[in-house]
Amino acid sequence: MKISLHLRSGLLALSLAAVVLIPHVSAKAALMAYDGFISGGATPNTAAGEYETTTGFANDELIGQNPTTTGFDSTAWTNSSSSYAAHIYYKTDDDQLTYVDSTFRQLNTSFGQLDLTRNSGTGGDVKQVFRDLDIGNALPDTLYISVLVQLSPSAEFMLRSASTDGSSIRRFNFGIDAVGNPFATGSGTGGFTDTNTGITVATDQPHLLVAKLTNDGFESDQIDLYLDPDLQSEGLNTPVATVDGGNFYVGGNGSWTLKDIFFFNNPSDDGEYVIMDEVRVGEFWSDVTPFTIVPEPATAALMLVPMASLMLRRRRA
Repeated sequence: MKISLHLRSGLLALSLAAVVLIPHVSAKAALMAYDGFISGGATPNTAAGEYETTTGFANDELIGQNPTTTGFDSTAWTNSSSSYAAHIYYKTDDDQLTYVDSTFRQLNTSFGQLDLTRNSGTGGDVKQVFRDLDIGNALPDTLYISVLVQLSPSAEFMLRSASTDGSSIRRFNFGIDAVGNPFATGSGTGGFTDTNTGITVATDQPHLLVAKLTNDGFESDQIDLYLDPDLQSEGLNTPVATVDGGNFYVGGNGSWTLKDIFFFNNPSDDGEYVIMDEVRVGEFWSDVTPFTIVPEPATAALMLVPMASLMLRRRRA
């Protein structure tokens, strides 16, 4: 049976589209919390998880907003009691951080991001904001947290959370310090910080941080931090920082939960910024690293050659 040139061109186009964007679906998904800071424009549908972006700079646009987002409770984003520096502002905007790993897998993202910008002054001022989680009790002994971040030179970023039984609170942290070194920090007796001084993170470009939290004993809890990992599998990557003895789980309590997502940011000079996006909490690696396969540039170019040839033959016919 002969297939028309027109039909062959159409089939090839469909094949190309199928290869260009191949979504990855995990067979065991247990995503517990997610916020992509979806931009809603002038009239946000906050019930659908959209943030208002029109309150005007310079205002803390994020503060007081509480759209419906997976795993977060109905409370709004709030400045912490230790937050100050009136010239440093959070704002949601219409841009979007993206991340593609070394095997051309692209992290799935939503349109919108959280931007912290300093518009005057200099110094060691910080800005901190948090929103409570609602992901239930009796969580598994292994959890993953991922976040996309982009920093200007000398800026600092840290994501914090806490284990709690309703009274005891044990915080842990991970992020990138002011000189570009990735780090992880435990909490309580036995907790300490592991900073990888052998790595200086490139500024002004997105980076993916994935923290693995393991409850392996009262004072031997472990944090493994991955920087810009291959998305397909945890086993393809090596941690850049490890805290063994973090003591961030509440000991002797089988029913525990994570309290909040807490951002600590420090842009030290006028014009410096920190951009945050795509916060995920999950039970498995695949929950916090969902991806779409995209072809490498050379492959994509080769795929276009037969299509161009068919189109040229069609025009000559």
